[in-house]
Order: sequence, then C-alpha cells, then structure tokens
Amino acid sequence: MSFLHQKVFDPILNSKDAPANIISGGNMNKIKLLELRKCRGQYNVIVNNILSYKGGCGVWVMYDNHNQLLEVAQTSDVYEELEYDLSWLMKDYSNELNLRKKYAARRLFDFNAKFDILECDKNRTTAKYRNIAENSEAIVVYLVVEERATSKEKNIREEIELEIAIDNQALYWNAYGSQRKLAKNYYKQRKQIA
Repeated sequence: MSFLHQKVFDPILNSKDAPANIISGGNMNKIKLLELRKCRGQYNVIVNNILSYKGGCGVWVMYDNHNQLLEVAQTSDVYEELEYDLSWLMKDYSNELNLRKKYAARRLFDFNAKFDILECDKNRTTAKYRNIAENSEAIVVYLVVEERATSKEKNIREEIELEIAIDNQALYWNAYGSQRKLAKNYYKQRKQIA
C-alpha cells in the first residue's frame, strides 16, 4: 500500500479560524500533536498535545511552513520521543561558540537534505533538528491515525514509516538498522513503477 498523499499542511498556519482536528491527505489521516512558529528567531509553542500520547506507540510526521515533509518516525512512546526532539528544536544556538563542522551527514536517498554535524551537536539527530530549526519558520507534527501506524508491532510501524517517508520524500528521514535494506528495496520498487 502506498502512502503518497496530497501535501496538506495544517490550514491553521494560513487561517486563524481553521479547525485543528483530524486532517486528511490522500490516504493518510492525521491528528495534530505539535505546532511551532518562529518569532524573533526562536520557536513559540502554539499547540502541544504530546502528553496525551505518553506511553502510546505510533508513527508521526513533521511538516514545515512550505508544506514539505521533513521527518517521519515510528516510536514505542510518542510523548517521550517528541519531548526529546522538541528540546532540540527549541535550543538556542545564538551563543554557541563551537559551530565548527565535524562531518557531513550521510544521505540514504537523493531526496534527503544535505546537512552538517557540528562540534556543538550531540549526535546526528540533534544536528538534524538544529538544521530544521535554522531553516523552518513553522513546524507542525501530526500523529498518523491508521491501523498499521498504531500497531504494537515495531516492524509494522517501521514499514508504514518508510512508505510515508519514501513516497513523500521526507527531507531528513533516515532508515536505521535492518530497516535500511527494506527502505532501499521499497525505493527501488517505487522508482520502477514511476
């Protein structure tokens, strides 16, 4: 099953009166978990519903203000993962002294964004969120509301994660471990169909 979807960014970024309920985009229904908007170079939290999903497994997707899919992830605890990611998106790097490049992040697919890991970054994940924060005026994170996406089985969530990421060319998504081979095979199949 393909999860290619129409790029449907939350209308709340474009209209103050738009409801923020379940958003449908092609084959994907989503519930808004988090919304951030920049003011004077720093994000303000507009919506934060991640606590409601503490201990809950699922697949989430992150969009920027240009309706570009930035990241997709499956997790066994939506709250725990997004709380960690949020801390790095909100970090203030303006006084950071150690911005020297350590290395360039490895790209798995040609659609992945190029970015560098700097001395100030704890790891690749923190570098990714620093880069997203530098380049996005607004961010919205949704929980995918679809049976496979909320499965207790990690391999099922990983499968939908890679389908969404590849079908929609998530800029910062990266497969890990055994998921890499599955992702490369799925990507190859999608290219042959296109």
